[in-house]
Amino acid sequence: MLGKKIHILRNYRALSQEALAEKVGVSKMAISRYENELDIPSSGVLVRIIRALETSLDYLLSEEPQISLEFRKRNSCTQKTVAHLESHIRFEINKIVTLRKLFPDGRFKEYSLKVIRIQSLEEVEEAANKLRKYLGMGEEPVSNLVELLEDNGIVVLFLDLPKKCDGIFGKADDTAFIVISNSIPADRQRFTIAHELGHMVLEIKEGLKVEDVCNHFAGAFLINRDHFLKEIGIHRGSFSLIELKWLKRIYSVSMASIVERAKNLGIIDNTTYVEWQKIRSAQGWRVKEPVELPKEVSTILERNVLEAFIERYVTTSQAATLLDISVDTFINKYLVGEEKVIA
Repeated sequence: MLGKKIHILRNYRALSQEALAEKVGVSKMAISRYENELDIPSSGVLVRIIRALETSLDYLLSEEPQISLEFRKRNSCTQKTVAHLESHIRFEINKIVTLRKLFPDGRFKEYSLKVIRIQSLEEVEEAANKLRKYLGMGEEPVSNLVELLEDNGIVVLFLDLPKKCDGIFGKADDTAFIVISNSIPADRQRFTIAHELGHMVLEIKEGLKVEDVCNHFAGAFLINRDHFLKEIGIHRGSFSLIELKWLKRIYSVSMASIVERAKNLGIIDNTTYVEWQKIRSAQGWRVKEPVELPKEVSTILERNVLEAFIERYVTTSQAATLLDISVDTFINKYLVGEEKVIA
């Protein structure tokens, strides 16, 4: 277990075995033996490893949760990139899972919706409505998707993902999670989250195009059919730019997603859809659309750490380590600053 943690953290810090060995003052072979559980570092070496990896003894000795990862990567995404990415995700999700084990049972909701079987594309609409019902959404657009999911047991992580690696979802023990790129626009982030939800909750019949099904699901989940029809009507010949901007603000999705949803519901015909795509290309909207939406953020780790600190489940040092900041920074920000958590 200790060796695996050293391996994960070394990759997370983007260090080679040779670089870590130099920082610690041992050979590259020694680091390899530690990581492969063939040897145990002495207490002095362990202290130097902790300093080099900017971690704590608590983390290195904590139990590693069972983590499964499912992500779609393009062929040009190198093995080294994937290894670093997996280590980064394991490091971040491990903090949340390990922290939550300190709380009383039942404190956090676990995602428990059963897999929804999809035999045809026509069943996707019903599946999206089923998930909306489970999440208590109704027909209305959701103002903060990240907060909604985290309140319902699905952790959302925003990380610096490689451009050529797509969305990721997985499970750590009983905690479901989705990982999204920091660098993409807000509307794309929301659509990607919904797309990953599709991968998470749908069992798609062999022969169907999985990505098409999940895209269809994302549109149906973010733009409820009945609500959409009330907003724009059951048949349209076209949309004005002003209206598309307005709809983008209402649903917090791209104009492209709105037009795609209208096509999927039969509100516009294929000719109108093709014309829209031509306009989209000519205006450069494939690269950047009008109206920049504010990005959602995840505060789940910070909120959990501060609650654990107030309830005395963790010390000041442990809280700072979990937030990846120094003890002084934690004290200045949360104990004596304007954001202090104890009055």
